[in-house]
Amino acid sequence: MPGFAVSPEQRRAFDEDGYFVTAPAFSEAELAPVRSAIEEAWAARRTERPRAEEARWDRLRPELPRLHRVSDAAAEFCRSPVFAAIAAACIGPDADMMWNQAHVKAVDEAGLTRFPWHQDGAYAQMEHPETLSCWVALTRCDGRNGAMVMSPGSHTALLPHRWDEDLKYLACAAREPVHQLEMDVGQIVVFRATTAHASPPNRGDSPRFGYSLSFSLPEQRLLPSRMLFGDQVPVARGGRSTDDVMREYALGERGAARVRGEAIVDAIRRRLPRQGAAIDAALRVHRAAVGAGDAIGSRRALNALFAISEEDVNVNGDLVGARNDPDAIVREYATLGSDITREQRRLLLLRALELDPDHAAAKAELARLG
Repeated sequence: MPGFAVSPEQRRAFDEDGYFVTAPAFSEAELAPVRSAIEEAWAARRTERPRAEEARWDRLRPELPRLHRVSDAAAEFCRSPVFAAIAAACIGPDADMMWNQAHVKAVDEAGLTRFPWHQDGAYAQMEHPETLSCWVALTRCDGRNGAMVMSPGSHTALLPHRWDEDLKYLACAAREPVHQLEMDVGQIVVFRATTAHASPPNRGDSPRFGYSLSFSLPEQRLLPSRMLFGDQVPVARGGRSTDDVMREYALGERGAARVRGEAIVDAIRRRLPRQGAAIDAALRVHRAAVGAGDAIGSRRALNALFAISEEDVNVNGDLVGARNDPDAIVREYATLGSDITREQRRLLLLRALELDPDHAAAKAELARLG
């Protein structure tokens, strides 16, 4: 992608260490609208969930998922050519964004904003191992305010994890040596799903802001169910950004642009069979904006197109379908607060039984739920 490239040294570090850190890829001005969207979502979260236990985490360590669905700034950030270039270099010429969320760490003397050692791959087993995450610093990050700590070489195997009840997170043992990152605004740490990482609490003077995005080959599926996972937002096709591909498709260009554009639209229609009218409407708006030379309008139309969903239910900040451990689901079920609806509870238990049809505790809880 013009203006950004992964170097051979970085690609080698990705293979050997499981991660690399870029030079600043975004300016503070470019990230300002994204940070504003995060601050708005954080403020809304603190008013939406009043229960004491959740309010504490929403104040100290909120995880704000899928901002691409509610913020044009976040949606366009997620489809930046920077991420398309990273994905193309580390995954392949075709890549989708599976998941995105903002991370905030408030100033915290009690240590509750730390994250234990963990591997993202422990949360969900994927069909395609070609998966990576990009964590973008939206504020200066160091050991004092909770920058990430990486375990070089830990990506070679998935480690045993346990539930950390104090921090409400899966945790594994650290593997020495470890590397404390220091990142300026706009730098990105790119790492594999099996690279172990952690972060200390924020004992700085102001909140620490970051944005995490996960990418994979198109049509990524969970194992063992082979259910399509995540948002499946296309970011690169043929090594080019999706926005460029879709613009050429809207202009009616023939050849590779048409084939790739049609493939993107066909994949969306297969994944969202009940949303044909919404898809057609977004494509009409996009085609008209491209034809009129309206760059902002065309980007907004793609934002709307890629935000269309047939929602997998979100409970406690994670998709029900992303959970892969029936025992962990039942333990989580026992801690649910009064704001979790009966239907959400039922779907959690059904997910546990999908993974293990004979799970006695899940059966018993489902029977009690009625």
